[in-house]
Amino acid sequence: MVEKRRVGGTSAKWSALARYAQDHTESVRRCMAVAVVAGSLKALDLTTPDIDHRIAEATNQNLIAAIFDGEGMSYP
Repeated sequence: MVEKRRVGGTSAKWSALARYAQDHTESVRRCMAVAVVAGSLKALDLTTPDIDHRIAEATNQNLIAAIFDGEGMSYP
């Protein structure tokens, strides 16, 4: 599953999706959030433990972008 969105206004949705992916590891092998950050596509693995909490606490676009920069990976 890949969720691609613009960075702003997505923390609640990505947080819920991350919780779902973490709670259903027997059904979800891979769950990535993909966003454009500083002109590049970045992917964030939503199955990473506690990523749902970090995303939920990100209250603005800059904080979400910082999570993608710090924990994300380049996405083709």
